[in-house]
Amino acid sequence: MEHLVTNLVEINTRKMRVEIDYDLQFSLYRGEIRRFHIEKDALLTEKAYHEIMDEILPKRARERCLNLLERRSMTECELRRKLKEGYYPEMIIDASMELLSRNHLINDSDYAECYVDCYGKTRSKRQIKEELLRKGVDRDRIAQALSESEMDEEANIRRLMEKKGISAENSTEEVKNKFCAFLLRKGYDYDKIRKIVLKNFV
Repeated sequence: MEHLVTNLVEINTRKMRVEIDYDLQFSLYRGEIRRFHIEKDALLTEKAYHEIMDEILPKRARERCLNLLERRSMTECELRRKLKEGYYPEMIIDASMELLSRNHLINDSDYAECYVDCYGKTRSKRQIKEELLRKGVDRDRIAQALSESEMDEEANIRRLMEKKGISAENSTEEVKNKFCAFLLRKGYDYDKIRKIVLKNFV
């Protein structure tokens, strides 16, 4: 079965976005566009289609993921977003995620645990939860990572007080109020703020 090239759009000087059958989209280098004789409103042969979908794009997607993971740990959702930005078809993305997961290169539970360990002494639980949600980690994994951690938000507040030099001796009422507002914006619970900060100003 041949496929109709319904659109061909320049991405940059090296790559172009190909649309076939008014639906499927992917990007190829200009040299590949010439090699497969891809033109708008022309037909793409079945042989060319399978070479692109079964060989070129899967390999390129895997290499893209590995390059990203070499720089820093990423969640599955973040990797999916990166591949979507590169116009990889959903089927290619799904296969890439399955391969990475099978080889233990991505694991959102491990990622959440490491994230909590890394930022648990400088951020509130609410802030960490919001950041992980934005990264695509599901709520159950986040809840488990937080519940299993040794986070101490009261200790975090004390460290911030010390860092910013907040005390009854050298801070005005205005400074205290601004600091409390800062903590609230960072996601700390008001009861903990009152317990740690306000009692020092009694």
